[in-house]
Amino acid sequence: MSFARPVTPVARVHHYGLRDKIARNGVTVRYERRPLLGLTDKDIERITDLALMHLVN
Repeated sequence: MSFARPVTPVARVHHYGLRDKIARNGVTVRYERRPLLGLTDKDIERITDLALMHLVN
């Protein structure tokens, strides 16, 4: 997954639950992990199956 350059650091912090500063000179906090796509294992399995069926045909 990739994002436009200016939002990449913010997206990574929120997606993976990393640590970051609240403000330029602020304290560092750990953010909760909040996946940006929100795909379940079943979603990924279905997408994989559809992609494989498309490639086979």
